[in-house]
Amino acid sequence: MFNYYFQKYLNDNSDCTELFDMFASTDSVLALTEKINHSNTNYNSRKSLFLIVAQNISKITANQPINKYLASRIEFLQK
Repeated sequence: MFNYYFQKYLNDNSDCTELFDMFASTDSVLALTEKINHSNTNYNSRKSLFLIVAQNISKITANQPINKYLASRIEFLQK
């Protein structure tokens, strides 16, 4: 679901803050992560994966709202 809507935001060069907010709650992320991988319960590995994905996304798109949002989340997680 995230990938589908994320691609739409990229194609439209739209602000994706609402999309990221939808997936930003800890409960939502944990529920989705557990559905994808029941054996991965390590928060640090999830954080590392998000950082890698976020940094790569910012390299492949010029969508400023997305890059601004990702930069703020990367900075938050690195602290």
